[in-house]
Amino acid sequence: MTEVNQDPSPGKDISAAEKADLDLDRDIFMRTLMRELSGTLQDLVGIEEASGFISVVGKNVGKFLDAGYKKLWRWKIWTARRSGMFLSI
Repeated sequence: MTEVNQDPSPGKDISAAEKADLDLDRDIFMRTLMRELSGTLQDLVGIEEASGFISVVGKNVGKFLDAGYKKLWRWKIWTARRSGMFLSI
């Protein structure tokens, strides 16, 4: 058995790690990361400050996505009708 402080032998312990029962799906990983970040922030600064911070981050991500889609389709504005095209997918 490999000791905690010892590097794994090539191939042997790495393949065991691949078989570990860890769900590292990108979506689940990102949700877990966001939940832990927001929970830690809430613990550090309080729920109101954390909520405000999360709101600003969400707004900035929305602006980033908006700019990307406008550039992709060469749109100057994003209309409710265009939003509906994606909500119905």
